[in-house]
This record gives sequence, structure tokens and C-alpha cells, in this order.
Amino acid sequence: MGKAAQGHMSEIFMARLAALKSDNNDVKDYANMIDKDHNAALKDMVQLMRDKRVRNQPQPLDDE
Repeated sequence: MGKAAQGHMSEIFMARLAALKSDNNDVKDYANMIDKDHNAALKDMVQLMRDKRVRNQPQPLDDE
């Protein structure tokens, strides 16, 4: 689960970077969708980890 969470966090970071750096509205829209989708998946995973009492749970990334 740790590697999956790390993957979600990487996707969120890259999507946010793309949204900031791009001048293309389609790219920004896609990046925002990726951010939203991976953040939701990460939050679900964290909740599952809490339910299963897994240690060292990742924290979902806040909107910045």
C-alpha cells in the first residue's frame, strides 16, 4: 500500500506542477482532473489503512 500511496502523491505533485506551468487550458483541465482523482484515491486508501490499523499512513495532500 505504501508504494501505491507514493504513486498517487507523485501523480498529484506532477499534475499540480503541470497546472501551474502550462499556458494551455486543456492541459490545465486535465492536470486538475488528475489531481482531483488521485487525491480522492489517496484519501480512500488512507481511510482503508486506518480501518485495517496499518502503521505509517500517508497524509493526503492539501490543496495549495
